[in-house]
Amino acid sequence: MPRSIFALGTLAVVNAKIYFQEKFNPGWEKRWVKSTAYEGEGLQGEWEISPGMWYKNKKDAMGLRVAEDGKHYGISAHFEPFSNEGKSLYISYTVKFDVPVECGGGYIKLGPEMDDPKNFTSDTPYYIMFGPDWCNGDESTHVIFENQGKYVQTRNTLTNFVGSVRLGLSTLMRLQLHSNNTAHIYTHDMEVLASPLKDAWSFLEDEQIPDPEDEKPADWVDQPMLPDPDATSKPEDWVDHKRIPDTSATKPDDWDDEEDGVWQPPMMDNPEYIGEWTPGMMPNPDYIGRWAPTMIDNPDYFDDDLLYKYDDIAWVGFELWHVTGGIMFDNIIITDDYWESAEVTKKWEKTEARERRKRDIAWADNERKANEELELERQRAAEEDASDMEES
Repeated sequence: MPRSIFALGTLAVVNAKIYFQEKFNPGWEKRWVKSTAYEGEGLQGEWEISPGMWYKNKKDAMGLRVAEDGKHYGISAHFEPFSNEGKSLYISYTVKFDVPVECGGGYIKLGPEMDDPKNFTSDTPYYIMFGPDWCNGDESTHVIFENQGKYVQTRNTLTNFVGSVRLGLSTLMRLQLHSNNTAHIYTHDMEVLASPLKDAWSFLEDEQIPDPEDEKPADWVDQPMLPDPDATSKPEDWVDHKRIPDTSATKPDDWDDEEDGVWQPPMMDNPEYIGEWTPGMMPNPDYIGRWAPTMIDNPDYFDDDLLYKYDDIAWVGFELWHVTGGIMFDNIIITDDYWESAEVTKKWEKTEARERRKRDIAWADNERKANEELELERQRAAEEDASDMEES
């Protein structure tokens, strides 16, 4: 939808647009294509539409859910290809784990047109991969970009800060990719990363590299220490036997040399042990230092002010392997309109607050029931004790 916005303090009129939006309401199957790539292997998982753990009424949005454990899942939605050149790109979606997660991902992918969406697998080329991943207690956020045929990931693991995931609450994942070659990553309501692309991702070649023709001189001395010529002999009183026979031990009375073998005293730690002897060392008077080749300008290096740009983004999808099922996706938006993205964030805040209230009520109800059962057990125990006393 057209919209006038302020950009960097200057009034700019742009044709802001929502490229794709999905709430998984009736008719969603017409927009999505399920992958069948793993059917022959018996590892194809079934997607389902589900209300989620805390959704209780029809007013709440449904979500696309990974239903089975230990399966491959692939599904994608396709749209008119677009370029984000000269624009900011806002990608957000919600992810919810209804069960404790042993190992699984919750990431989304965007990419160029596919030859056949039904063959969507982990080998399918993509442009952007973004979202959370959990395995054996470790949690991180994948943020991977394609650049000139290779995939570059953040240099440091991004922590999620999303304890709500473990509570089964909807968690908002947001990626903002700007035309000034910066990216902002949000998990839940916290900014995890705000950085120039070239700083946080290895998009560019190194500006300088070691000179491949530079060789260490034959007379280069890089040994900082030498054996001390005045300390080459081990002192006569140096004790380097760590274990010695225990001279206080005596042969047991029932020991039979013919049946048990010749008796030997057990070994014990040598109280006079000093350690393994090595010749004394001294500084090497000819030491120059550690050698390193000369650094030169990298002939393959070039700066790129269009790192953020993709010319033909044509699909969004989920391609996952899950040890544990029970993950649900919802409220996807891909847009160059900040305000539309902000509206999705506001709706998520209301949903997450509602989920928290429902969770708290459920927990309180469970705690009440547990306390009632505990009290009944105490009463039964007291009655049994009273009965035992009467019988005695």
